[in-house]
Amino acid sequence: MGHSGFFQPLADGLKFILKEDYRPKHVDKVLFTIAPAIMIIVIIISIAVLPVGRHQAIDAAGHRAYSKRS
Repeated sequence: MGHSGFFQPLADGLKFILKEDYRPKHVDKVLFTIAPAIMIIVIIISIAVLPVGRHQAIDAAGHRAYSKRS
């Protein structure tokens, strides 16, 4: 969807929110609903910036970012 699949995660998230809810009767409703969102947030935060060396890092898009700290 979109240019090189750029909007695919947005479409998947929207589908997830609007999808009919399938939940077993014996589970905690709140935890069952928010657990996937918590996992996705943790994964995105963990790959947001990957430190490589003393003055460089690679962001999630694969671009090198340089800092000029003394």
